[in-house]
Amino acid sequence: MSDCVPYAIHIVSGAPLSTVIEMAIKRDWDAEEGMSAVAGWCLLRDMGLSITPMMTTDSKPTIASFVKQLDPSKIFILSVKEHWIAVRMGAIHDKAATHPRAVVTNFFEIKRPL
Repeated sequence: MSDCVPYAIHIVSGAPLSTVIEMAIKRDWDAEEGMSAVAGWCLLRDMGLSITPMMTTDSKPTIASFVKQLDPSKIFILSVKEHWIAVRMGAIHDKAATHPRAVVTNFFEIKRPL
């Protein structure tokens, strides 16, 4: 099952996963194929969350090194190769248990969770 985008949104928003999946289906989420990063970003906006634009990293930081640089009082979603990881208050939430040396390619901050 390819539910990393709905799962990350569930973690950062506090909304029930079932609710997020219902909304994700309307944005063409598929249990096998997942959904695009743009559709996930739009889903966050649909949920009324204030989020930053998706930003690229300056270098090629690993998850482990990048998370250490983040403000632990804030909420982020990190994008690694075709996968989203939620970072809420300094804690990594990742159902896939992605290796900490995976490279972060993009990220954005959730400014106002539900």
